[in-house]
Amino acid sequence: MHKIPHTAIPDTTYGLALEGYRFISNRCERYSTDIFKTRLGFKNTICLQGKAAAKMFYNTDHLKREGAVPGFVQSTLFGAGGVQGMDGQAHRHRKAMFMRLMNKKNITRLKKLTAWQWSNHAEKWERRDRVMLFPEVEELLCRSVCQWTGVPVADSEILQ
Repeated sequence: MHKIPHTAIPDTTYGLALEGYRFISNRCERYSTDIFKTRLGFKNTICLQGKAAAKMFYNTDHLKREGAVPGFVQSTLFGAGGVQGMDGQAHRHRKAMFMRLMNKKNITRLKKLTAWQWSNHAEKWERRDRVMLFPEVEELLCRSVCQWTGVPVADSEILQ
């Protein structure tokens, strides 16, 4: 059984906001463990990483995804309605749909589409006095993935 170290910081939400995906691995490295206890959004939270954690996470008899991630984390990291917050048949169906796309040929194609979008957007940005990078990157990634998956999207459907 692992001893779960508790962070000295009362709430580490700010650290999560700053570090994003590296938040857990950074602390696991700092504490020399794959599991630690902290507070996120003022709620007690256990964070874990590694093969054993993944195995436990995918055991649907013991763990429920729906509602497990605080809303502010889900909206910033995964998006509302993402597969990470689904359980049961809905989770298996959505995951299978995405995994069919995850092969070397498709990933290479996505990389090329994304590189083209970056280049295309960079040309537009050069003609502007000011560029708000975050919404621009949201748009180019959306366009890349929609093209990659064959989902038609009109310019009017993408927030600009």
